[in-house]
Amino acid sequence: MKKIFTLLTACALTLAANSQTYFSDDFEGGTLTTNEAWTVQSISNPDAIDEWVYGTVSGNYAKCSNHTGGAGGIDHVLNSWLISPSMNLSSATAVDLSFDNVTRYGSLNIKVQISTDYTGIGAPSAANWTDITNLFTLDTDDFSWSLVTAGTADISAYISANTYVAFEYTGSTTDGPTWE
Repeated sequence: MKKIFTLLTACALTLAANSQTYFSDDFEGGTLTTNEAWTVQSISNPDAIDEWVYGTVSGNYAKCSNHTGGAGGIDHVLNSWLISPSMNLSSATAVDLSFDNVTRYGSLNIKVQISTDYTGIGAPSAANWTDITNLFTLDTDDFSWSLVTAGTADISAYISANTYVAFEYTGSTTDGPTWE
């Protein structure tokens, strides 16, 4: 079975002898977009707050939050996408996707999306995206910073020469969660 691993945190990969990794990122490069690895697309950010950022506490990770100012701070309207580079999966027969995650300070506000017709630039709305969030177990423990493995999902239905995976964050003025 061939596998694709998208990591939102640093972790070790153990692959079976017959597996192939199409994309993996442990964010060791110091940014989210080093070597054109990820693209950030802002859909709604009227207050121009930081969107997806690179973090390094207890390992490297991607992080998105619409809360600024620490305790007693402000929640902002935010809809932002973190989009993988294009992956050519056309030679694969079976593909799995896995990642680790943690959420704090509010309701679960992330969607995992997949597309085979995104061009790699511009608004995600210019392509067809399928919400595959229900294939994963996302962290819901609002009191812990412990990483949760989201599980491994079979995404073989999306095998193409141009596959993208995206994490869509949505926040409002009344809910300020952090997702890593």
